[in-house]
Amino acid sequence: FESSHRLPTALRELRTALERRAEQGCARDAVASLLQQTDALVARAERAGFPAFSRIRAMDGTTGSPEHLLRLHYLCMQHERLITEADDVDTLN
Repeated sequence: FESSHRLPTALRELRTALERRAEQGCARDAVASLLQQTDALVARAERAGFPAFSRIRAMDGTTGSPEHLLRLHYLCMQHERLITEADDVDTLN
């Protein structure tokens, strides 16, 4: 993602962590630790001004399921797209 340097750190770190989990998977004995890390990154993104992540948590009712992680990643991508497209529009003006 070429313009990721323009993204807020909290959003970039959450996206990177979610992608890493998707690519590498997770050993059974590491699930609890990875869920805590993901929850901490989500909370950080929320504090950075991205409150929609808490709605995903409320919809899913639980964290850590593959569906939940996929929704979080999709939401990251949507935020990134909005941010980078807004930057592109600002550049044109």
